[in-house]
Amino acid sequence: MYYASLALAVCSVVGYHSAMKLVPPHVNPFLPLAAAYLLAFLFCVGGLFFWPQGSRALSELRPGVLAIAVTVVGIELGFLLAYRAGVSVGYAALAVNVASALVLIPIALWFFKDQLTVSKVAGVALSLGGLALLLRK
Repeated sequence: MYYASLALAVCSVVGYHSAMKLVPPHVNPFLPLAAAYLLAFLFCVGGLFFWPQGSRALSELRPGVLAIAVTVVGIELGFLLAYRAGVSVGYAALAVNVASALVLIPIALWFFKDQLTVSKVAGVALSLGGLALLLRK
């Protein structure tokens, strides 16, 4: 399940960025997002019937769901506007993901008590170098 879940995420991200790049620039950016969220809602409701594990009680949801909703819209809108501004589909996701990971490191260490190892520090250093190269003009 470990590698299968990562493969699902990778395939989904590739499909997401490819589809996002194809949204016509003259369309209000909130229209494709609203349509996508409506379809995603329907897929998720259907998925409730096919995934037997876990509670389905709305009362179990936490306020973090609101944060997820707000941040997902921010991610979607950010990429859509970046692509409309001419940002490369090949590098936008990489730059955003590396920058996001770098911002998340102190959060992971402080709030989630993740551990920093020598190999992770080396990976951070390489990521910083790669991000610098990606963002050069």
